[in-house]
Amino acid sequence: MSSLSELNTANLVLRSLDADAWSRLGPYLKPVELPHALTIYEPDQVIEYTYFPNDAMVSVVNTRRIG
Repeated sequence: MSSLSELNTANLVLRSLDADAWSRLGPYLKPVELPHALTIYEPDQVIEYTYFPNDAMVSVVNTRRIG
């Protein structure tokens, strides 16, 4: 994807991008299919990618260390 006109997404965050933001971000976006029940990142793992789900349910679990 390299232009705003190529954007075909149900994700409201991506759809709200103006042309300038899209011109900077769009070339780095690519669609991926992720399997059901996939853990994207584990605690303390370096985050390499940001995901913008189109049709999914995503949960975030925040862990807190005490002590």
